[in-house]
Amino acid sequence: MKIRHFMGMAALMPVVFLLSVTGIAGAQNRGGTVNVTPYLGAYVPDSSLDIDSGIAWGLGVGLNFSEKAGVEFTFNAADSEMDGDDAQVFLYRLDLVHHLTGRLPERIVPYVSAGLGMQTINSDRRGFDKDSDILFDTGVGLKYFITRDLALRGDLRYLLDFANDGLCHNFLAGAGLTLQMGFGERPSEIAVPVELMPPVTAQAPVVIEEKAPCPDAPPGCTERDWCQKDADADGVPDCLDKCPDTPKGTTVEASGCPPASQQGAIIFRNILFAFNKADLMAESLPVLDQVVEYLLANPGVNMEIQGHTDNVGTPGYNLRLSERRAASVQQYLTGRGVPAERLRTKGFGLTRPIAPGNTDEDRARNRRVEFSPF
Repeated sequence: MKIRHFMGMAALMPVVFLLSVTGIAGAQNRGGTVNVTPYLGAYVPDSSLDIDSGIAWGLGVGLNFSEKAGVEFTFNAADSEMDGDDAQVFLYRLDLVHHLTGRLPERIVPYVSAGLGMQTINSDRRGFDKDSDILFDTGVGLKYFITRDLALRGDLRYLLDFANDGLCHNFLAGAGLTLQMGFGERPSEIAVPVELMPPVTAQAPVVIEEKAPCPDAPPGCTERDWCQKDADADGVPDCLDKCPDTPKGTTVEASGCPPASQQGAIIFRNILFAFNKADLMAESLPVLDQVVEYLLANPGVNMEIQGHTDNVGTPGYNLRLSERRAASVQQYLTGRGVPAERLRTKGFGLTRPIAPGNTDEDRARNRRVEFSPF
């Protein structure tokens, strides 16, 4: 391979790396992204082609329709020799790619692919005319994400060359860096409002006497809100109701929430963590501040902080990660004045999913923290 090709690739890869260091949260193959991959590798032709093996370089540009399915166009070139004369091989391929996500830890994504293309051979040998043939190719590969948008990539490919004088069996191996650029992609964690799932027995609701014509609406409520807006019909106007979605017939306190002794697990799915860490993300802090406010206002309530993960990774690793994340939440609450003896932590790992599938959305729902009174 000519020295300028080595120099060009060596200069390109650090640039790609610097442009793509954006953190490791959600480091995985994602739908709605464009991938750009520079390659270096080796081209091994069929012996019947009378061409020597050579160093190959190339560039791939792909589109991921989802976290699993994508398409990629790749150009490769190899410098070789034919009977002592310089020869060049050019490969053009369009492949369908299927990523085997969810099989290995989140950073590691194997894939299989297949497609069609063309091979062109050009040589300085006297009397040789440029030769172009149709190709069928298939291959396997592996991506290892070192940041959220940058992956090391290895690829091994079998090339079936439909030459004029018969079929030729060629091989192409390469390694490179994949830069993943998103457009309209969804975050790896889904922030949704707090959900209450109380396992309670229907009882007569506590009814707050309705004011008419509402001259004494409390601070924070307009007269219209005080009189008319009570979405869950529990007798507590929405403007004062801290649990506005309790089931019909649920016994509630003046706050609009069930008594602590009757509450089930409270799920805060927008308590987010950095990928593979137990560090709280800034988006989680307003929700945790609400938990602090509730616990300080209800000194008789004790809470178990329960950590859960998705199904990516080994059970043992996920159990330890869920325990660390629950402990991180406990540390935040005690740092805001909640007595430590009112809190305990427990990690469940991947054993209690609330979403059954392997999509990005389902895994994001399963990465959560729950609070359960005890």
